Amino acid sequence: MVKILLFLFSGLLSTEGETGSGTLSVRVSNLESSQGCLRLAVYDRDNFLKKDKAISAKTVYLERTGKRRVVEMPDLAFGSYALAIYHDINNNGKLDTNFMGIPAEPYAFSNNPGVKWRSPNYDETSFEFSRDQQIIEVTMQRWRER
Repeated sequence: MVKILLFLFSGLLSTEGETGSGTLSVRVSNLESSQGCLRLAVYDRDNFLKKDKAISAKTVYLERTGKRRVVEMPDLAFGSYALAIYHDINNNGKLDTNFMGIPAEPYAFSNNPGVKWRSPNYDETSFEFSRDQQIIEVTMQRWRER
């Protein structure tokens, strides 16, 4: 009986299915310059990297120099997500690529997955956003650096 009560009580403390929302703070490091802007998108599993299907998106214009920046994504419901970000240096609204489709501008994903010859999948980039976990860190990289 005690084990059953402990099991039920531990389920009440779980963040799985946690309701509410908060502000996700994204610590971005390794910025090359203050040109252009950062374009961030937060995705759920079903819409990962699908154009115009982000749960939350934000554009931040870079007006000052520095290798680091904190971007806040407010009013995000608690849950499981993945973040994609790129530095739109020429501010043309897209991630520029070369003739082979390889990114020509810096980019990053949540969890900083170590993939090079393919896009990362949701499981490699997903994180739990909850009352206890509201900060993630990403490192901008160019394709040649990976």
